[in-house]
Amino acid sequence: MIDMLENLAKFFGRQSRRIQELEHEVKKCHEEVERCIGRIERLESRCNHNEDEIRRNGRSIGRALAFVNEQRDDVFTEQDNRHVELARRYEDFRDQRISPAASDAVASGEDKRRDPQRHAEVTAELCRALFATACPDLQAVGAALKDLAHAEVLATELVEIARELVDEAARVGGSPYWDFDAPSGGAIDLDLQKLWYDSAEDGVLHMVVTPAYRARGRQFCVQYVRTVPAE
Repeated sequence: MIDMLENLAKFFGRQSRRIQELEHEVKKCHEEVERCIGRIERLESRCNHNEDEIRRNGRSIGRALAFVNEQRDDVFTEQDNRHVELARRYEDFRDQRISPAASDAVASGEDKRRDPQRHAEVTAELCRALFATACPDLQAVGAALKDLAHAEVLATELVEIARELVDEAARVGGSPYWDFDAPSGGAIDLDLQKLWYDSAEDGVLHMVVTPAYRARGRQFCVQYVRTVPAE
């Protein structure tokens, strides 16, 4: 019996030592796991930092490329897209408000008839008053529309719309302007100009009726010009 108890004591002693050894191994494993987790967290932190740095660098590079492209005339940029939209709005304004206002003003004049030449002249007067300078000239617009009963109200409306276009163009940048320049008496350039309604293609340029819109060295819409027969 005593031998049996001694053997059991030895057996349980060995098992106890084995359990202690296993507990020690488990503890070491836990410590290694904690160290691995710490390394992983530090790596993740560095990766996140690197990703943030990459994104910042990417944005900086993107801005630099956009700036470089905006300085080039051979690259079509987002700035150009905004000028395209501004040119479309100007063309709508020109065709739907300025030209009809000029036509009504001519028909309300002394002779009460819609004279094509006078229509072109009043349209040109309005365009110059609205777009030839940095700030639309309300007085000049009113003078061009003086024969209309509602001249003051209409002039104010036209000036407000023109000012919105001029201010928006300035915000977009790229040195925008409305181009009235064209050599009188010369041939027209159908790539850059269109004929006013009563003009002949084989005539010579008499006047710019409505200006082109230009920015960044590009022309975004054409001039309308009136011709007269060549002598």
